[in-house]
Amino acid sequence: RGPFFNRDHAGTFLAMCSLAISAIPLALAALYRHHPEEKEKMYSKQIVLWFLFAFTATAVIYTQSRGGMLALLTGILSLLFLLGISIPEDTKKKKFFAVLVIALAGICVFSIAHNVKAINKYADRAGDSLTNKNTRVVLYKAVPKILNKYPAGIGIGALPLVIEQNCARPINRYVERLHSDWLEMLLGIGIFGALFVIAGLAWYIKIAIKTLMGLHTKKKVIFAAITAGQIAMLTACAFDYDFFVPADALIFFILTGLACSPSFHKKHIHTYHIYAQARYIAIAVCLLAVIIPMKKTIAWRYVFMGKSRFKDEKLAMFEKAKDIYPGARYGLRAIVAYYNTAIGEERNKDIENAQKHKDRAMQITKQYLKMYPKDQELSIMYYRILLLQKEPPIKKKKWKIPKRKQTIRKNDLQAKIKGK
Repeated sequence: RGPFFNRDHAGTFLAMCSLAISAIPLALAALYRHHPEEKEKMYSKQIVLWFLFAFTATAVIYTQSRGGMLALLTGILSLLFLLGISIPEDTKKKKFFAVLVIALAGICVFSIAHNVKAINKYADRAGDSLTNKNTRVVLYKAVPKILNKYPAGIGIGALPLVIEQNCARPINRYVERLHSDWLEMLLGIGIFGALFVIAGLAWYIKIAIKTLMGLHTKKKVIFAAITAGQIAMLTACAFDYDFFVPADALIFFILTGLACSPSFHKKHIHTYHIYAQARYIAIAVCLLAVIIPMKKTIAWRYVFMGKSRFKDEKLAMFEKAKDIYPGARYGLRAIVAYYNTAIGEERNKDIENAQKHKDRAMQITKQYLKMYPKDQELSIMYYRILLLQKEPPIKKKKWKIPKRKQTIRKNDLQAKIKGK
């Protein structure tokens, strides 16, 4: 597990892959109907692809990812729906697809609604974590409050600065993501920005349906499967931050690129040409998409392993984590570790080491406050360390003479003070 690729996001990744894999055997099945002579030639290939589809679909369930399972289910229903509406004539087959999709959707909604506890138990979601259902509800309920204060949006990446003070109860975690890409995007770009996104999405859906209706049978099936993969990702994003996971984001944009490909309208492609600049940009994007999250994953691993270690090893691992990926989350981990270590050493009367760790905690805190000056958690730790060092956070204000009524003369007031 980790930020790069964990079981929560693996479910979405495998759901998209399984739907993309299903495109070829479905297209081959449609091809055999018109060209039965090709059946024996591609029979083994079709068996392998159906096996891969079944394997990846089953793997989604074993990830225990609720978002992944919902994405797969939504993708399959979307695939059936798209295949149904793509039938040109108003035949019995079209009506059968419509009834089948509606019936399956109804059964799925009814089953999920009556087995929420069992699903959460299978997904192994317990405790006060960000994956807990109650914690997610608290985070999602904070969204209307934030939008009411900032209707134009808070800006991309500013969520940690505003989420804590708008939650109904304190959350015992550093909230870096809202666990909903759609809601986080809404907070980032505001209500007016979201209207443009909705308009663009509506335009894309219209173009996609128009494209689907104009393709011949084989390409129609492939296009429907690719679009179903996109829908699966967009569904999973409602309950997790899959677009911030490179493996998921890359698969989604590959599917989007395939869906937008002009080759769907051509029967055969004899050759293609990609400009050198486009190749270099694609390679650079892929490398950055792998290297940056990989650094974050390594840092997360150091933190995860450091939790169970003793004092010196824990501090060393937390130091490595923040050096590898200098995010606020890892800096805060190191600061809290030094702070707690200093408290323990003061209790054991190890004053020298306690002072050394307090100084290091303050040094890291000041360093990160320069990078994240509005971070609430870092500011709280700054004042906690100051109190631990017995240094007042602010200078004491000088005592001022309280204002009196104008009937008391200034000289009489001064005389009274001197007399006291």
